[in-house]
Amino acid sequence: MIAANLPGLLQLASAALPIGAFSHSLGLEAAVDAGVVHDAASAERWIGDHLELVWARGEAPAWLALYDAWEQAETNALMHWNDRVLATRESAELLQESTQTGHSLRLWLLALPELTTLGADQRRVLQQLQPVAYPARTHSPRVRWVCPQPPACTRSDGACWRTSAQPRSSWCHWARRRARRCCGGCRCGCRRQSIGRWPHRPMPPAISRRCWRSARRSTNPNTHACSVPEEHPMSTDWKSRRTRKLPPLRVGIGGPVGSGKTTLLEMLCKSMRQRYDLVAITNDIYTKEDQRLLTVAGALPPERILGVETGGCPHTAIREDASINLEAIERMLQRFPDADIVFIESGGDNLAATFSPELSDLTIYVIDVAGGEKIPRKGGPGITRSDLLVINKTDLAPHVGASLDIMRSDTVRMRAGRPFVMTDLRRQQGLDEVIAFIEREGLLASNAA
Repeated sequence: MIAANLPGLLQLASAALPIGAFSHSLGLEAAVDAGVVHDAASAERWIGDHLELVWARGEAPAWLALYDAWEQAETNALMHWNDRVLATRESAELLQESTQTGHSLRLWLLALPELTTLGADQRRVLQQLQPVAYPARTHSPRVRWVCPQPPACTRSDGACWRTSAQPRSSWCHWARRRARRCCGGCRCGCRRQSIGRWPHRPMPPAISRRCWRSARRSTNPNTHACSVPEEHPMSTDWKSRRTRKLPPLRVGIGGPVGSGKTTLLEMLCKSMRQRYDLVAITNDIYTKEDQRLLTVAGALPPERILGVETGGCPHTAIREDASINLEAIERMLQRFPDADIVFIESGGDNLAATFSPELSDLTIYVIDVAGGEKIPRKGGPGITRSDLLVINKTDLAPHVGASLDIMRSDTVRMRAGRPFVMTDLRRQQGLDEVIAFIEREGLLASNAA
């Protein structure tokens, strides 16, 4: 192994890399509530049982077999194991996660430089693969791709490590990150870091044992595979089709639940759609309600609005692991390569939320008067560091006993010169100021063809 490949290997094994490999608690909260997990030892036992009895005996063999088939260019074996993994996705959410991870991993591989282990034929196959959200129009020919968890043990030059010490190190790097994240919910104190050392011992042998067992008992079950045509209109890179001088402006809109983010986005779209090419991406934790609301309101044509179900913590989807939103932006720009503005509305969050600079060029944070006049002085990245703070629902101040003067003075003090706007979006008061800010700070006048 070339030492220079190790950073790329560990990077790919990291949950922080935005390729769609998310961390899940897998029911640890329920185990804590039931008293099954109550200290470091019980947490180690619970997590170890899941890795040993579930992952090592379930996805791990298929994961190794998929990479083995890819290395040896065995298309039939690759599709066979792909079908098996897809057939084990027992819910729509898991199926979407697997296909999302696979498609995002495809983008990561295509971005690699020319490598002897990632030849022209393999790149050609990768370029044909499309995400599961694109509807299938035919069943032959077809290409499919999923990535079993974790997307690790792949070298930065495209090869697969199976026997040396490095793959075990990368696998343990992946497992330790997830163990530590899961244990964060338990009262284990600093000892939870020691749990990360557990996978170094039993897991690789367990995976090896299960791999040859499953190969002997392998069958090809019915699948939930997503088939797409070889030739797809999304196969061309949107950047080569873009006629604008500058890349699209990405505007992130964040704020607590009910503060008026969706209403602001609706008003912005209706006011700016005649002058600019717009697309919108909404985030909800468990539904696509905001996408539906914008569509019903006629903010933009339905094909220009994409809903994203983030699941779990909405902060992660816009900050630590923004892959699901970065992927959504990529899809929308493939459809509309000349978009001037991409609006990204976050799911309901709190004052600690902030957009990753990789995701958003400008950040608008929305709070509302009904939340209380104390909100501005509570601080947090949304209040102090957003590019524009919007204080919405000023018309409700008399009804909730809030003083707009106090909110204004607190905001001036906390923002330290950064701009803010007080709005009543129902009556479109303050909307023009928000639009002027976006046009000025987003340099939209310079983005003409």
